[in-house]
Amino acid sequence: PLPTNKKSYQGNKKPQGPKVIHLSLSLREDVKLRETENAWRPARLATGDLSEEEAKTQALYKKVRGVLNKLTPQKFDLLLDQIKALVIDTPERLKGVIDLVFEKAIDEPSFSVAYALMCKALSGMKVSTGETTLDESGRKLQVYVDFRKLLLTRCQVEFEKNLVDETARNIKVKEIEETTDPAKKKELMLNLEEEDRKLRMKSVGNIRFIGELYKQEMLITKIMHTCITHLFATPDEENIECLCKLLTTIGKIFEGKCDPTVFMGYFNALAELAAKKAESSLTSRVRFMIQDVIDLRANDWKPRRDEGNPKTMAEIKQEADSQRREIEMNNATANTPRRDDRNNDRRGRGS
Repeated sequence: PLPTNKKSYQGNKKPQGPKVIHLSLSLREDVKLRETENAWRPARLATGDLSEEEAKTQALYKKVRGVLNKLTPQKFDLLLDQIKALVIDTPERLKGVIDLVFEKAIDEPSFSVAYALMCKALSGMKVSTGETTLDESGRKLQVYVDFRKLLLTRCQVEFEKNLVDETARNIKVKEIEETTDPAKKKELMLNLEEEDRKLRMKSVGNIRFIGELYKQEMLITKIMHTCITHLFATPDEENIECLCKLLTTIGKIFEGKCDPTVFMGYFNALAELAAKKAESSLTSRVRFMIQDVIDLRANDWKPRRDEGNPKTMAEIKQEADSQRREIEMNNATANTPRRDDRNNDRRGRGS
């Protein structure tokens, strides 16, 4: 499931085996770049570490980053055309482009709608693996990988990558406990809390983007059920926050496609978590978050304010600033250094 990181330093805990969300997708592509021996290379590459093909790949990624850094609703169509015009001709390059879009989307949750729309528009893109297979009549067919399948694979990879490695974390906890120097102990504690905070923020950004992909019909309802089930399986602070974010994002569409009994089961379970104040490990902040989701559904999924895709750059920046302040307030008790590069990343963009 999504990571189960801790809000602040706590003692050793018994390592738990990771729970993985499987998207029932089998995609195993070994991508190898073939080069002719003694192939000609430009002088600037002749003594470098990169082959000509590798240099082309890195140049492609640089162009994609440049496009993504300029993404605004006003420029969406223009920038989408620029992406489509790029030479993305190997599985490795297609996967790399998807990784760049995915990372950008989870780092900038206020733009997740735009990134999901971009993925939808690129979903038909495919490239040949260079291999062939035989159809039922024995004819040779080219084997292709497409944007959509690689995106699904990336969704699963993100879940697996974000799983907390309890063993590694416990090593850090043990180091903190064995440190006698107060200054060093405080530094280690702050570092651990900062790592946990960053992982939590990434988890929330990831689940929001997953929800936006579902709204664009890039992911099926069954996958949403799997996500929700796994988040409920470990109902700690971070997972329930992610669950609330997911339901807030997909609620109206998801309820329309969900069995009413199953859906009510989810909300009854949420209500029970919010009601367990004394024995619950959830903070008041997360219990209020649960109540907000319950109230949102009671209001026919109509938010108190417009949370749709912002129409202007000013509205996007306002939402991003508001979200950043909310995150900073939520983490104030951790007393950790904070750095938010999203505003810097957007600084200087045209409207």
